[in-house]
Amino acid sequence: MNVKPLSLDTLLGAKPNRIEAAVALIEQRLATLPADKLESLKKTTSLTFDEFFVYQQTQSQAFAGGRLTADEAQIVYTHLGGEHFDGDWPEGTSLALRIAFTKLMLELLRR
Repeated sequence: MNVKPLSLDTLLGAKPNRIEAAVALIEQRLATLPADKLESLKKTTSLTFDEFFVYQQTQSQAFAGGRLTADEAQIVYTHLGGEHFDGDWPEGTSLALRIAFTKLMLELLRR
């Protein structure tokens, strides 16, 4: 599995964290899907302001509660666009990352 570094720790040689590992696995699965299914998934994972706000709050609380590492929390914060919401995911956000974040948030919100 080819894991793309999303964090400074991984770039500096640390083992990929669970977000990076999830993105790599999702990318493999997405590579097998037809274009129409990929477009449908992209639309399904569009980001509203309310979701952006909840995702940022959730990552902050999960980090404070020890359920996310600092590295993982920083990946979420940065790849959501920090404090700024521009109407959807930041440009260039991969479908795999959108899906990984959505899955992560669902897990964190259930606890």
